[in-house]
Amino acid sequence: MEGSTEQKRWRDPFAGEPPNDPTRTLQVIGAGLPRTGTISLTLALSWALHGDVCHGGSACLRGKEHIIKGWTKVLDPGKGVSQEEVDHTLKELLAGYVATTDAPAIFFVEELVRLYPDAKVVCTVREPNRWWDSYQELINTLDNPLFILLQLVQPTLRYSLAWKLAILKRRRKIYPAEFEPLGPHFMEIHSDYLKRVVPEDRLFFFNMKDGWEPLCQFLGIPVPEKPFPQVHDRASMKSSWAPYWWRGAAIWVIILAAGYGLSKAVSYARKY
Repeated sequence: MEGSTEQKRWRDPFAGEPPNDPTRTLQVIGAGLPRTGTISLTLALSWALHGDVCHGGSACLRGKEHIIKGWTKVLDPGKGVSQEEVDHTLKELLAGYVATTDAPAIFFVEELVRLYPDAKVVCTVREPNRWWDSYQELINTLDNPLFILLQLVQPTLRYSLAWKLAILKRRRKIYPAEFEPLGPHFMEIHSDYLKRVVPEDRLFFFNMKDGWEPLCQFLGIPVPEKPFPQVHDRASMKSSWAPYWWRGAAIWVIILAAGYGLSKAVSYARKY
């Protein structure tokens, strides 16, 4: 595995910032479904590989607008777009990252395994029923009509609806028809997909509870001298989304206040 003797300035992998070193290349493809410990894995890989990790949800929803637009484009390329164009966009989106985790990259494992022949695939796993309970909460939050309304007036987030619809199209393309409706069984369907598209010696199913040793052994890297990160995905999500709720609400208050003021001004002008 590619490494670095000196760790560069550590940055928050969930802030949506571009990678620090554009010369780095993908070493690990995180293939675990959301709410299987992808936040913990993101932190672990950023520490162990001394580089930037692309946590898909953070990169798309908190990064620059061209990121979410780029992922939407490859998720649903439309007619006339070649596989070569999709591959090129994928490499542009992941340039400079040492690893990727979470959606939407988990729906391109087959392509990424081909584009990065030296990269290894790590799929985080969890007890299916507990995963499904947690995943439903995530979906209910993202699909909350009020939250969607608040997103429409915010940079980057205003493109999230098209992004989510593109994810649905991509998901229906790569999984068998029986995966719907979603449920605990989807974890097994996703695992079967990975076993089908990833060479056995490059695929590792990993439970966060096992800590550094099995992960680092699979990747062929030293065990970091710090505790393995154990982040509660559910609590982390609630705290991370709170500012966007407040910002969206504040923007709507300004819009409505401006609209009310304008209507009063027009009404006044018509009278005089």
